[in-house]
Amino acid sequence: MEKELFIRLSLCIDPRKAEAAGLSRKAVESLGIGVPNITAQERQHREALKKKIFAGMRRYTSGTATFPGFGPHPGFPAYVQLEIRIPEKLLKEVANKIVRGCEYVLGEERVVEPPYAVKVYFADPKKVRDVLRLFDRFGPVQLGPGFQVRRAIAREDPKSVIYKIDVWDTWTIYASIMPK
Repeated sequence: MEKELFIRLSLCIDPRKAEAAGLSRKAVESLGIGVPNITAQERQHREALKKKIFAGMRRYTSGTATFPGFGPHPGFPAYVQLEIRIPEKLLKEVANKIVRGCEYVLGEERVVEPPYAVKVYFADPKKVRDVLRLFDRFGPVQLGPGFQVRRAIAREDPKSVIYKIDVWDTWTIYASIMPK
């Protein structure tokens, strides 16, 4: 699940972004392209994944809705750009895992359990400026190359938190951990 999402997202990132350096090459190799010396079974797995991902590709057409941060890319003509379908369920499942992992690391090894639940959001930052201001007091934490996290804690309930997670300076995950 994570590998498939990584490949799809990596193929959608502007290849000139420093935060994403080398990702598109790794994604292409994960599909078995340009990789010599792998077993026949591994080649078969990679070929099946390549077919699955390529089956959902389309030529980009002007006006097509895109996920914030993933295209179209300025400086590239529209006719060379592709649309790569990314199932919302896949995005949300992986984002939920990422949020839970961040809470474990930043929340003193906390495992999110009922009555608390993780809720993931994807939003256009221009439309959630009021929410983004909540993070101003909470400095970013760098958890790896291209992986920056802001975690805001509610004063009245320290187990209620909200997250802004930036991956490769391209994909932003907003999330809350609150009682149901």
